[in-house]
Amino acid sequence: MSDIIDFRLVRFESLLIKFAKTNEIPNEFLDGTMDLEYLSIKYKGALSEYHLKIVSKLKRILTSKIKKSAKNVLVSFMEEYYYFYTNQCTKEEQWYHPIVMSKYRKNINPIRALYYDVLNLMSAYNPENEVHQFVVDLFLDAEWRNSIISCITKDIRVIDKIISTYHFPLEKIGEKPFEFFYLVELKKDLVSARSVFRSMEYWSPDE
Repeated sequence: MSDIIDFRLVRFESLLIKFAKTNEIPNEFLDGTMDLEYLSIKYKGALSEYHLKIVSKLKRILTSKIKKSAKNVLVSFMEEYYYFYTNQCTKEEQWYHPIVMSKYRKNINPIRALYYDVLNLMSAYNPENEVHQFVVDLFLDAEWRNSIISCITKDIRVIDKIISTYHFPLEKIGEKPFEFFYLVELKKDLVSARSVFRSMEYWSPDE
C-alpha cells in the first residue's frame, strides 16, 4: 500500500460528498477548476461504488445545467468581449502614427503595426528610411517605450481573465465563437510584441 496521499483525489471525493449532501453543484465543477469528466476517468478505479454513483448523478445534472445556461454563457462572453474590444489600451489614439499606419489595413491594431515595423527594421535597418527612423526614435524614448509595454501588459491581463473565465463553459456547451479564438491569437501577438519592444532597449542601429 502506497504511503503517498493523492490530495487531488481527496479533494475530488470531498466535493462529491459535498454535492451528495447539499444537491448543489460545487463551483469547482462549474468553473473548470475540477474537470469532472477527466477526474472521473482518471480515478475510476480508485473511487468507491458510492462515489461512482454520485459522479453519475452529478454528470447528468451538470450537463443539463450547462445546456440550459448556454445562451447566457454566450451572451455574457460577448458582452465582455465587445467591452474589451472597444476599450483596448492598445487601440488608444496615442499609439496611432499615420506614418506607420498608412501601410496597413485601416482597422489593424496599432501595436501590431508597430510590431511589424520593428521586426522589419531589426532585420534590415535603413537610416534613410523615414519610417525606420521614426520608429527607432519612438523606442529610444524610455518613458514612451515603458508606457506602451505597460499598455500591452494591461490588455494581456484582461484577455487572460476573459479566456480563463469562459474557456471551460464554452468548451462544455461545444460552442466557442470566432471572437474567443480571436482573443487567443491577439494575446499571442501581444506577448510577442511586448518581448520585441522590450528588446529595443538594447538594440542599436549598428546591429
